[in-house]
Formats: sequence, C-alpha cells, structure tokens
Amino acid sequence: MPNSLNKKKFRFDKMPQRLKIGIRFNCDEEESHSFWQMFMQNYKAEGLKTALIDLSGRDLLFNAISCVQAENREEIYQPAPRVINEKCKFCGKCIDYCKHNAISMQKGSNKVTVIPEACTDCGKCYKACSKKNVIVRSNYLVGLIEWTERNEYLRVLRVAFRKKSMLKKKGLTALKKHTESFNVKIYSIDSEYCGKSVVKKMDRVFEVNQHRDIKEVFQDVVSLISFN
Repeated sequence: MPNSLNKKKFRFDKMPQRLKIGIRFNCDEEESHSFWQMFMQNYKAEGLKTALIDLSGRDLLFNAISCVQAENREEIYQPAPRVINEKCKFCGKCIDYCKHNAISMQKGSNKVTVIPEACTDCGKCYKACSKKNVIVRSNYLVGLIEWTERNEYLRVLRVAFRKKSMLKKKGLTALKKHTESFNVKIYSIDSEYCGKSVVKKMDRVFEVNQHRDIKEVFQDVVSLISFN
C-alpha cells in the first residue's frame, strides 16, 4: 500500500464550486481500503471544507480509516405500530387492513411482527383492531448517521440503513443537514445500496477497478477539485 503520492501534499489555492464526487469500487475490499488510506495520507484539505461520505453499505470508507467509533451520531426513527402480543387475540384484522404488507404473523407463532420501513403510518391497523391498547404507536430505529472530525476542514460520515427506501426517505435529508456547509463532498458509493438516483446527482463518478490504478483515480479527483 502506498504511503504517499510522489511525496506531494495537495493544497488548493482557491475555493472550488460546490462539488459532488462519487467513487465506485469494482474491486476487492483490500483495494478500496488502500485507496482510502492513500487518500487520507495525501489529501490536504487546508481551507477547503471537505466531507467524505460512506454510502457503500459496506463501510468501505469508515473501516479503511479506522473510524469504528465515531464521536457523533444521529439516530433516525420511523413511526409505526407495535403489537402487544400478550394482549392480542390474533384475529388478523390488522394484517388484512394493511395495504403495504408492513404487518405479518407466522402461523402458530402467536406473534405479530411489524416492518417499520414498509409502514406509511396511515392508521388503518389501529382502527381495525377490536381491542383497545393492543396496537400502540412506536418509534423504530431504522438507521443512523455517524461522523468524525479528522480536522477542522475534513469530516468523515457513515450512513447506515437496513432498507434503501428509508435511506432515500429520511437518511439523505439528514445527511444534507450535516454536510450543508461543505464545498466538496466525496462519496464512496454502491448504486445497489444508495440507488441510481443518488449516483445521477453526482457531478462526476470515478471507478476503481482492475483497469484503473488507485493513484490515477486519486489524481483525477484532485484535478477535478482544483479545476473547479
């Protein structure tokens, strides 16, 4: 793994326009690990507010720079019903009324389960239940955003959601709040996780694969920032 790039640290004399850069890894995890370590060693963000954002769904960025425990986090919740199974008579009405398949029950299990990410909080299941206080409104933890400040100009963020739908619905809005003041946002992306619509919003996407050396990709990223 390279420790430096021609012993050169990159600095920027002017403030670039707002930039969104995506980096997609079509390589093994060791190669992506090497890329981010090299990036951290050679990218000197003095005076340039830069956010590195892990949207890979595999923590490729976060693991590479040893941010296992971030100093900051925001938990994202979704309101959805919770069934108190001890009071439930398991008639199945709440399941029948739910048009989004958010509520289910396994045969003979005497347990009703809820998928909060599928719930639209329409309230039909509450009305369908013939017993009081069996279905209660709860907040489910569906995702989180963690971040660490590497220095006054560089923030590293990890976005973790179980479901892509909730990432789009709530995660990206929360992420925007934590990166609004940054001139440059560099994303570790996987379109299967973050969605093609997110990738399309990037100003430029670079790919690390067997045909492209990580040094070459790094230099292309820096050149793009400098040019803007």
